[in-house]
Amino acid sequence: MGRNGDVGDGPAVFLAGGEAGHTLAGFTSGWGDGCYPTWIGRDAEGRVTCFVTDFFVVPPQEGASA
Repeated sequence: MGRNGDVGDGPAVFLAGGEAGHTLAGFTSGWGDGCYPTWIGRDAEGRVTCFVTDFFVVPPQEGASA
């Protein structure tokens, strides 16, 4: 990772530590208006385990169901 959190020719990335051990990860998306749907994955106890964001990069296939 380079200076200011950039990753070579990739997006700019930053991490910010908060209270109680929480961390915020931020990055540039490069396209669009910056608003993308994000799903939060949780384990059986309801704890957050992952985030999945759709950046609308792959066009939908014709005839595919939504």
